[in-house]
This record gives sequence, C-alpha cells and structure tokens, in this order.
Amino acid sequence: MNDKQHSSILAKYPKQLPRYTSYPAAPHFYAMEAPTYVDCLTSLDKDAAISLYVHIPYCRKLCWFCGCSTKITRQQEPIQHYLDVMLKEAHLVRETIGFTPKVAHIHFGGGSPSIISADDFRTSMKTLRELFELTEKTEIAIEIDPRNCTEGKIAAYKQAGVNRISLGVQDFDINVQMAINRYQPFLMVYDTIHHARNYGISQINLDLIYGLPKQTLQTFKQTVDYAIILKPDRISLFGYAHVPWVKKHMQLINEDELPNDELRFELFKAASAQLKLAGYTAIGLDHFVKSNDSMETALHQQTLSRNFQGYSTDSCETLIPLGASSIGHFKQGYIQNTPDIAHYEQQISQGHFATARGFILSNEDRIRRAIIEQLMCYFEVDLNQICTHFNISQSHFNPLLESLKPMEEDGLITWDASCIRVNPAIPQAARIVSSLFDAYLTPGIGYAKVA
Repeated sequence: MNDKQHSSILAKYPKQLPRYTSYPAAPHFYAMEAPTYVDCLTSLDKDAAISLYVHIPYCRKLCWFCGCSTKITRQQEPIQHYLDVMLKEAHLVRETIGFTPKVAHIHFGGGSPSIISADDFRTSMKTLRELFELTEKTEIAIEIDPRNCTEGKIAAYKQAGVNRISLGVQDFDINVQMAINRYQPFLMVYDTIHHARNYGISQINLDLIYGLPKQTLQTFKQTVDYAIILKPDRISLFGYAHVPWVKKHMQLINEDELPNDELRFELFKAASAQLKLAGYTAIGLDHFVKSNDSMETALHQQTLSRNFQGYSTDSCETLIPLGASSIGHFKQGYIQNTPDIAHYEQQISQGHFATARGFILSNEDRIRRAIIEQLMCYFEVDLNQICTHFNISQSHFNPLLESLKPMEEDGLITWDASCIRVNPAIPQAARIVSSLFDAYLTPGIGYAKVA
C-alpha cells in the first residue's frame, strides 16, 4: 500500500482519539482532594527511586498553537513568587513522605521554564537537592524556548546539574512561524545548541510539529533538513491538535491555512523517511533517536515508558507533581494540581496541597493500561501474557476481539491467537487499536487528531 492508501484507510476510523500518554486519558480525571494525595505520598517505598515533574506556567509571548497550561507575563516578580511557592510545595511533599527519596529524573516543563532567571534556577535546584537525594545518574531535563534562553542561563543549567535540554522548534519556515505567532530564526536555535554543547550539556532534544498553518511538503522537508543539521540526540514529531473550543487563543489561527488530513499524513511520512535516512531510529508514534541513545536501548530491552512528555526512559512508578496544573502518577493512580495559579499559590502558602483532580485505578484499569502501553510503545501486545501477569482468564477480552477483524482486513494490524501487531508502516494505527481497550472513550470529547 502507498501513503494515499494508508491515509484513506485511516479516514475510515475515528479521526480524534486520546494520545494515550496516560490511561485513562486526562479528560476523564475527576475531582479529588488532598487526603488522597497524602495517602499516595505516605505509602511510597523507601527503596524505590522517584521522579519529579516541575511545571512553570509562564511565557513571555503567546504561541497560538500552544495547548499547554500557561500564562503570559512581562514581569519577573510573578515568576519569582511562583517559584517560592513551588519550593514550599516541595518542602511540604518531603515532610509528608517522611524520608529522603532517591530521584532518578527531574523534568522542568511549561510554559517556558527557560523564563526563569539564572539565579532563580540555581536556587530552585539547590533547594531540590536539599530535599531529595540526587546523584550523578539523575537525569535533569529542562524545556527551552530559544527566544528567552541566554548563554548565562545555559551556564546556570550546567552548574545546577542539567544534562538534557529540549528545544521547542516546531517549524523553521518563517511563514509558518508568523502564522503561529512564534518568530524564531534558525540561527537563534543554532546558537542555543552551540552554547549548550560548549558548556557540556550534550543531550539535546528538538520538538517539531506537523499540521501547522501554511506548512507544505516542501517547506516541512526543509525544516526537517535544518533539524538534522543540528544533530540533536532526539527529535519529537508531534501532530498539531487544533482544539479552539478548548484553547480559545487557537481561534487566532486561520483554519483555511491548516493542512488537510491527507497532507498531514504526507508531512509525517516524509519527515519520518528523512529522519530514518539520516540514521535516526523511530521510537513509537513520533520519537526519533540517534543510534545507541538510551531510548533505543529501552526499546530493545522492553523498558520504554509513555508519560505526559511522550516516550521516556523513566521507569519510576512514582512521579511527583510540583507546580500549578502539574500531573503526577503513583501506584494508586494519577494526581493533578489545580491549574489556577492564584488558587495554587493560596493553598500551598497556607500549608495545604493544591490537589484538584485525579484518578484512582481499579485492577481492570491497570490491565487495560498495560495493554495500551504495550501497543503504544512496541506496536504489539500478547494478550495471553497480560492475562497471565494479572491472573485473569485468557477469554477476558474475547468480546473485544471481533472488532479487530476489520482492522486486520484493512492492513492496520496482524493478529494471531493472542498477539496483536500494529503495521509499522502506519504507526498512527496504534492509537486506533488502543482505543478498543479504552473503557472510558467518549465521543464528542476534544481528543487529538489521529493522523
């Protein structure tokens, strides 16, 4: 089958589905209060490492495509105050846990974490090191906006122990950049990466987005060529989710300039081919890594995981959320802080957690999550192995298996007695197959586009 045939087959199935960075997907979280979060923290295993996610919900300028939880500010004072409160939350977490946990990963996301001043970042990392046990093996990653990342900040990151940076590039074409309100020339990105490598931060990620307004096959191929020139260790190739009914600022994007579904698919396929030709290994739906990258190793060793940042080598069962709207996960399920910055700051300042939503997993949820994660990470799942692991009957999912037959006939999957394998030429099919095992899938919710 050629790309047009693949695209026409995908058109037969739901066009919008969860990205399955969690199961259940975040839209299905429900109201939750702090005592549930406290129970999660007080039941942590002293011998198990944890991870931290720190959310910085501030940017200098609004990007019209952005689906993140963020607020625009020209002032530094609100950011400094927010950081003070976030560190109070970290103290509160440590006091509640009752011991000093080892940390495997720290991820600063946003928003734009690089909006933090160099001194404030050093202070934040110093406090986190005092509260938690970090080692030379701890991965400390920060998302960077090249438009507000100076050489001085890069120096501070290195001094504070950052060993991975992730740059939001999206697209190098100036017409696309102007259409999404994010002017960011190639040389600006080049300089940021050059400074990082000069200071010894060698692990570089780039984020690209297809499906943006004014993108063409030719211009996006050029964007991917520019990305390859920069030689990042990892490249993410995300599809733009246009949800103006959720994010009102997306109404500023001219919908007539958005690529149609067929072009979106062509953009993804062409970019994938370029990256593979350049020596990158495809990981899951939308990640590409250099040979011998730790993520490639995790793929081969079957230790890859999927979380709200996409694919990850972080296999910790516990991810502690710090900051407004931040989401964490525990053996019990998911916890999310309130996205309302003022309410978050008020709660934490009064010595209370700012828990707002979450989801406590049942055993059935865990079974379905395991199936979906296998499909999303490895494009295959052995249902018999899942049933054995969870000690359930191998006929548990028989009622769902009839739905696989049309997918097999369409070439999206192959299916034998117990193993479902997604056609690697159509990676988007992983989300379609996963949706069969999603007990919470709800038509009408604004999920992201499949292709």
